[in-house]
Amino acid sequence: MVQGKQKPIAKLTAFFAGIKPDLSPCENLPPATYSSGMIDKVNQGVKELREFCDNCPACIMAALRQSKIPVPMASEFNWGKEMQSIWDEINQERL
Repeated sequence: MVQGKQKPIAKLTAFFAGIKPDLSPCENLPPATYSSGMIDKVNQGVKELREFCDNCPACIMAALRQSKIPVPMASEFNWGKEMQSIWDEINQERL
């Protein structure tokens, strides 16, 4: 162990032991901001993805993540609402 440095603790071990990490360095970070031009380009990409993958939310999410595009930039994509819509449709077909 390097002198002056604490031994790292596994996250789950720390959680269950009630050890809270020092988050003070993160307190003054500015919120993530994206230019409207970037958001427009991402939303255009989401529209194209919808057509390409038959509007599959899992496919859209996978494409965004694999492209390292922060999901909040895709303001016209809402994972929760879109998945709920699919489950509602599946449940309606069961009736």
